[in-house]
Amino acid sequence: MMPEAKGKSRTLNPIVAGASLDMCNNDIPEAPAVRDKRDYRGVRLIGQEKSELRFVDCHFRELALERCHFRKIHLERCVIDSVQLIACNISELTLDGCEISGVVVKNSEINQCMIQAGALAKSGLHNSFVEGLTLNQVQVQELQLETLKLSHWVAVNSSVHALTLEKSTLSDASWYNCSLADSQYVESEIYRQAMSNCRLSDCHYVQVKGSHFVWNDCQLTGMTLAGLPLNGASLIGSTLNGCNLARSNLSNAVLTRATLNDCVLSQTDMTFCQAESATFNRCDLRQAGLQNARLNGVSFTSTAMTGGNFSGADLRSARLTDGSFHDVACRDGVRLHQVQGEGWSSAAPEPLLLHIDSWYQLNQPGVPEAVLPSLPRPAGGGSRYV
Repeated sequence: MMPEAKGKSRTLNPIVAGASLDMCNNDIPEAPAVRDKRDYRGVRLIGQEKSELRFVDCHFRELALERCHFRKIHLERCVIDSVQLIACNISELTLDGCEISGVVVKNSEINQCMIQAGALAKSGLHNSFVEGLTLNQVQVQELQLETLKLSHWVAVNSSVHALTLEKSTLSDASWYNCSLADSQYVESEIYRQAMSNCRLSDCHYVQVKGSHFVWNDCQLTGMTLAGLPLNGASLIGSTLNGCNLARSNLSNAVLTRATLNDCVLSQTDMTFCQAESATFNRCDLRQAGLQNARLNGVSFTSTAMTGGNFSGADLRSARLTDGSFHDVACRDGVRLHQVQGEGWSSAAPEPLLLHIDSWYQLNQPGVPEAVLPSLPRPAGGGSRYV
């Protein structure tokens, strides 16, 4: 028995030694090296590799970085001025509370860059690929994105002024509680742009292609969206003031509870769009196509509609205050039950809906009003029950 045990021990010893050597190669790396309150001026780096560095309260100015590789770099409360990056590879870059100005990036690749609680001014990215750019509480002034492939953009609680996107591709762009002003998208492709609770003014989309545009609970002022592929776009609860959407494709778009003031929608394709309880004030809908549109409870005030096509549209419980609307609304298949407005008292109601509405007024389903006195009775029209 003893010799056999010795043989086993001889066999196990090399295995244990080999395992311990493998573990040495997987040691946890040390914390990033810290550079504190240093001034880097007039530095030029070519072909350098830097990783796991942290710069705090440092000043970078007039730097030229070419064919460099940076990984896991963290800059905190730094000032960055007049920096050029050419043919660089950057991954996991974080800038926290930094003042950035005059940064130019060319022919580079950036993977996961986050800028938060700082300012970015007079900078540009050109002919580069960016995978993941996040702005959180950042003040942006004059940012140029040219010939860029930008995937996964996120902006939260930020203010952006004079943003230019030209000849670029933008995918998966998310904006929340941001302001965007005096900006333009030119000859670019945009896919899956979602904005919520944002304020946009004087922004122009010119020769833009793409799909899946969302502006929910936003305020759009003086925007140019003419001729855009906005089919299926969502503007739920948004307010549009003085916007140009002429000749755009808004088929199957959702404008529920939206308010449009002084907007141009002439020759716009709005077939099968959903605009329940939307409001159109002083808008131009001439020669617009609203075939089979759902316009329940919509309100039209002083809106031009000459040549518009409302065939098959649902206008039940709508408010039509412009008498000229008679010429375009009285088409085959237009539903005008309980339409309100001057000259519409003689509009033929739908008998079935009248019976349904009367029944619901007497037999409202659910918890009795004695238990929930705040529960409202349904309004006239009854269209939501069918």
